[in-house]
Amino acid sequence: MREADRAEVEAASSGDVADVVAQALWSSPEPMAALHDGYLLTLFGYAPVAPRSAVMWLLGTDMLPAHYSELARVGRVYIDAVQRTYPYLFNYVDARNAASKVWLRRLGFTLHPAEPYGVKRLPFHRFEKGEPVCA
Repeated sequence: MREADRAEVEAASSGDVADVVAQALWSSPEPMAALHDGYLLTLFGYAPVAPRSAVMWLLGTDMLPAHYSELARVGRVYIDAVQRTYPYLFNYVDARNAASKVWLRRLGFTLHPAEPYGVKRLPFHRFEKGEPVCA
């Protein structure tokens, strides 16, 4: 896992990083992996939290940055598909995670000003795409 993603998981949650990854995979109806030449680039998915809202997540490896362009195209298609069922997508990103913030903006997410979040109460940006939907 990229060091920035590991630091983000440790700042946001109290669990072991491996347990947090397992929980993300378990909570996603369709977890995905992106590979290049047999090497893992990223795991990603969404977790429904309301009938028309879902939490988006992505955890990358050190190989991910070399493949941002290809994954951005796939990412847009994936997000559009998820938004057909869950029009409102959101989560939080560590303010220190510059690469993820660029990636999220490139995929059309809005990042809000950083506020204390997670178990360590470090600055995180809430990010979202779509309008919040009332149940």
